[in-house]
Amino acid sequence: MGTRLADRATGLATYRVHGVDLVVRANDPAVMARVDDTYGWFASDDRQSGPARRTVEVALVRDTHGGTTIVAADGRTSRWRDEDEPLVGLFDAIVGGLIAALSDIGILAIHAGVVALDGRAVLVAGRSGRGKTTVVLGLLRRGLDLLSDELALVAQDDRTILPYPRGLHIRRPALDLFAELGFLADVAPYELGGGSEWAVGPAALDQAFGTRVAAPARLSAIVLLDGDPDAGGRPAPSPVPGAIATMELLRGTPAAAWDFDGVIARLPRVVTGVACATLRSAGLDETVDAVIALLTGGPVGTSRESPE
Repeated sequence: MGTRLADRATGLATYRVHGVDLVVRANDPAVMARVDDTYGWFASDDRQSGPARRTVEVALVRDTHGGTTIVAADGRTSRWRDEDEPLVGLFDAIVGGLIAALSDIGILAIHAGVVALDGRAVLVAGRSGRGKTTVVLGLLRRGLDLLSDELALVAQDDRTILPYPRGLHIRRPALDLFAELGFLADVAPYELGGGSEWAVGPAALDQAFGTRVAAPARLSAIVLLDGDPDAGGRPAPSPVPGAIATMELLRGTPAAAWDFDGVIARLPRVVTGVACATLRSAGLDETVDAVIALLTGGPVGTSRESPE
């Protein structure tokens, strides 16, 4: 990162993510606040022990004459107009840098949500618009613990999922589905990716649902959201072989872009012995029932009770 540019990014925050130090600089206090909304859980002192194995440093610098420069972890810069929402560029730089650094130390990142029940993790994957965040929130409402809404971090043993409770970026329609999040209506959202959003971190999820951040958990089930949500349908998980799950997860594994052979060797080990199914989201409660049934090995029913 150029010295002169770094000097202009006077705000500084450091977060520890499983051995990777994430260093974010910006000369805009509002940007630093948005980053902390999203990554604040990783700033806790009790998660800072030991030396960092990698460091990821990114910066956002707003120019006095207009426009913004984003500096990525590899030193590359990009120019953004204010109307193009440069905060999107900063978060992209953060996520890209973290994924690469974690890959270097053997942690595989897959774009997916993950929640846990009694030490068992269920991974929920799906392309944008298929209801992943809504399903994750629905599972948290039922009392499951949060591992991540953005990245499933697979440890070096290819079965343990590590916690990555980055703040969930949710939009206003979620407030209609989850009355527990109604307090967000009194909090100013911010523009990110073409819409108003809030970053709902572990503290806010605890306030809403009593959510806890899960300890590392063993992957026990994979749900592949298939097709657009169908509010009038009935969700029925359709079991699929591990090979199908492997190919679907490959789409959401960025490290395949630079280590295809390594990723294609690891993913079959990740899914071995794991219950895998496709599922089309329907009514929220029924969809959550179906996911919990897959995780616990029980029948798909209509019970609305929280799991014990």
